[in-house]
Amino acid sequence: MKIDCLPSNPYMTVRPVDPISGAAPESPPEYDFLLRGVLLTNPGSHPITIERLELDVMADGQELYSRCYRGLGLDERLRRAQSDFQGIQGSIEKFVFGCPRPFESSAAIFEATIAPGQVCPILFEHFRLPSSIAPQALAVRCGTASGDIVHEIGITAPSPRNRYRFPLADTSFIMNALDNTYVLSHRRLQSQEFALDIMQLTPEFSLHSGSGLNGDYPSYGKPVLAASDGVVVISHATMPENAGDMSHMLAEEQVEQLYLEQGELASMLGNHVIIEHAHGEHTLYVHLKTDCVTVKRGDRVVAGQPIGRLGNSGFSGGPHLHFALMDGPDLVRAQGIPCVFDELVDVTLRRPIARPLECGWLVRGNGGS
Repeated sequence: MKIDCLPSNPYMTVRPVDPISGAAPESPPEYDFLLRGVLLTNPGSHPITIERLELDVMADGQELYSRCYRGLGLDERLRRAQSDFQGIQGSIEKFVFGCPRPFESSAAIFEATIAPGQVCPILFEHFRLPSSIAPQALAVRCGTASGDIVHEIGITAPSPRNRYRFPLADTSFIMNALDNTYVLSHRRLQSQEFALDIMQLTPEFSLHSGSGLNGDYPSYGKPVLAASDGVVVISHATMPENAGDMSHMLAEEQVEQLYLEQGELASMLGNHVIIEHAHGEHTLYVHLKTDCVTVKRGDRVVAGQPIGRLGNSGFSGGPHLHFALMDGPDLVRAQGIPCVFDELVDVTLRRPIARPLECGWLVRGNGGS
């Protein structure tokens, strides 16, 4: 039996009890990380039956937390993995696992008995645990009739190496962030795990006024700002926009034609910009307004410089800015990094924010009103 984990080094966030200021908590903080897949491969010539799958979170050789699947629990976990797999098949699959089609080399099955040459994937294991000790590793233990096979990977809590400012100037609403663990969450995409969906609200605190067309959204067309000094490595500006919310999406045949004309990435992201910063960090700005991107590949930008306007292009259910910080420019192989912004304030509590943002927060960026 061979065990692989995707990713091989999961990135972890630390959520203090005081979620806004990041002040030292009186009780243990919460550690959060996502394992996209445990791949159990049978490289031999005889079937192997999994009797137990155990995942142990470790620190300094000590077990902090253990999760075990066996019997009916293992059967149910495999059924859930099959459902997850069916839901991501297609072009999105490689973005989920950070490598092109990890199951191409051999057939994937979702049963406790693995035939020779087949892979049994256990998908999307989410860990969220309070602890006074920071986790350092995850040990995956697969029990079979011939003994246990153990595979250990490291867990790290990365911090940005550069300083970043918020990419919108006005008071903004965080619609989607790292604490959303549902099916459509960014966290299932390796490079977008800590991405944000940002928009603004009407004076009545609703997403839009009127019928849901682009012009009904208060943030539509607002300037999008470079988060830090850097060099533009990707710029795309010609993707047509959806007319508004989910009821105004482009027709399927239009999307298929745009896929052929402008490529897979543009059909998903719409108009977008990727900027390279110091230390190999990259920021991504997605769903920008058509023909309103003001920078091109090779341009040098400074923090706060307008690079485009907030729009509704690509796979988008309404005008908003999708923003991500990554450790590389390749959306398939890069890993997302939790981003902390300079001089960002929680509007409701009137306090500075010193940690990654969460869903539902109202924030004001640098120079915002």
